[in-house]
Parts: sequence; C-alpha cells; structure tokens
Amino acid sequence: MLPTLLVWDFNGTILDDGHILVAVNNEMNRERGIPEISYDYYRDNFCHPPKSFYESIGYDFEKEDYREISRQFLERYELRQQEAPLMPHVTQVLQWAKEQGIPQIVLSAHVQDMLERHLQRLGIREYFSHVSGESSHIIGGKVERAKALAASGQFDFSNAYLVGDTSHDYQSAQAMNCHCILYSGGHESMERLKKVGAPLIDDLSKLPDLLR
Repeated sequence: MLPTLLVWDFNGTILDDGHILVAVNNEMNRERGIPEISYDYYRDNFCHPPKSFYESIGYDFEKEDYREISRQFLERYELRQQEAPLMPHVTQVLQWAKEQGIPQIVLSAHVQDMLERHLQRLGIREYFSHVSGESSHIIGGKVERAKALAASGQFDFSNAYLVGDTSHDYQSAQAMNCHCILYSGGHESMERLKKVGAPLIDDLSKLPDLLR
C-alpha cells in the first residue's frame, strides 16, 4: 500500500550539507581556541538541542550568548550552502512519488524563509505542497511542529512516512504517529541510527521499494 503522505527532512536527507556544517563549526571553533572536530565525530555526536552539542565541545554560554552563536553560525552557513548538492537520487525519488500521486511535504529545523529559498534554488520546490521550517535561527521546535502538523487535519496521516537522517527525525515521526525510514548518508552515522530501530537505508534509490 502506497503512503498517504511523505514527510521529508531537508538538511542531511534532501541536501548533502554535512561537510559544510562541520567546516563552519570548525571556523568558529578556531576563533575561540576550541579544538576542531572531524566529520565522523560530528556524525557520531551531534544532537538536539544543538546547544547541548556546542557545550560538549567546549562552548561556554556563560561567556557567550547562545542566540548570538546560533545567528553567527547560520549566517556563515548560508554563505556556503549553495556549495551543497542534493543527495544522490533524491530528485528521482521525488519524481516517483509525484507520479504515484503521493503528497509530499517538508518538515525541517531550517529557518522558513531560507528553506523556501533553497528549495527554489535547487529546483525542487514544486514537489512539495507544504513546507514547515523554524520561525527563527534558534533551533528547537521541530517535534512540536510535527505534533501541530499532524493535528491540523490538513493531511492524511493514516499511512504517512517520514524520511529523515537523524534520531531526532524519528522522534518527530513518533510525534505524528507515522512511520519512519532513516537514511544513513546524512548527519548521523549508521551505528547511531541502527540503535533507533527504524527501517534504515544507505541509498535513497531504495526508498520506493520500501514504500510500495
């Protein structure tokens, strides 16, 4: 039975931006005398809320305001995001879902106006009937927005699937009482995602077979 709805995460699922996130993080680390992190370290340790991750690598929010750190990070990230390509095969999967008549929406921790702009830039905005992003640069409301989305009555969640790349995406799926398929090519390592217990793929081209 085909899904009644596909809910897509953006960063790390649709957009291959992990290396840019790490590069920006290390740029800010160097300015503060904080050791740089590797891409593998990021995938093994990044968590929500992001504030906890920053604290774990050495940021002191008694000396610096977290909101200002978040603003700086997003500003620098935005300058480089155009370097990030789409994940392999994501356009083909979006087109397949469209041809099957499956409604598709985006649920992201990215800021709304920036998210809309990047979807347009990447040439994939047309695939989504609804886009839900954060209202500010302070990340933290994705699970709450997931609950509100499911309760809105706008979409048929009777056989909905969320496609994401993190354990936080799995939490969002649980909040919507929908299925979840996780992709290991994004912001969390395969080892971490295996512990979640959701169906796991290493290539988005495998998604249609799981959804048929």
